[in-house]
Amino acid sequence: MKLTKSQFELELSNPANRKFNIIILGMSGAGKTHWSKLLSQRYGYPHIELDELIGTSAELAGLIRAILGKDAAEKMANYFGMPWSKGFQAKEAAYLIVEKKIMSKTLPIGSIFDLTGSCIYHPDSLEAMRSTGLVICLETSMEKQQEMLGTFIRHPKPVCWNGIFQKMNSETNEQALARCYPLLLAHRAKLYQKFADVALPYAIHRNIKSADGFVQEVKKRLPLRS
Repeated sequence: MKLTKSQFELELSNPANRKFNIIILGMSGAGKTHWSKLLSQRYGYPHIELDELIGTSAELAGLIRAILGKDAAEKMANYFGMPWSKGFQAKEAAYLIVEKKIMSKTLPIGSIFDLTGSCIYHPDSLEAMRSTGLVICLETSMEKQQEMLGTFIRHPKPVCWNGIFQKMNSETNEQALARCYPLLLAHRAKLYQKFADVALPYAIHRNIKSADGFVQEVKKRLPLRS
């Protein structure tokens, strides 16, 4: 739902009577949680992090109960393994079922929703969320994507590949990962753009210094009237 500039300004200034949500999506590592927290603190929005809802759900606890790790995030990374790990696709499918169930719940209006990187694999649920407010996509640059690949290799996180990881006969696992990771980001970027009301280029949002600055960039991209 693309709000007008005046509707967005009214939402920000009227926390007691908000009618819309702010929904932030993008790849893991793009800055969703950083900006969701800053906007929440500055404008008094409840911050609802989908990763946290999934991580504390009874369904996820059942999946990772026997997995080693110091916390839920590490257990989840160990549960997934790398995309070439035995049983990866079945584990991915089980996770996506949990994610869709969480996204399909009735969630409060007047909140900031910090979505997962894989939220776009549930288009019906995402479209329903989109109808409740303004969807802001945080884009990434090629340089940032290379940084994200390095981070993923050093500190693997749960990533749903949705069939994008395909190893060629001549490749090592690591070579296949380096080739397929940019393909995953490009594939997701197209899906994020499909649902976004506002897209902030990485060169813009990486250099914003405050929540107010973020809001100003969003307002530049909103229509004056319906």
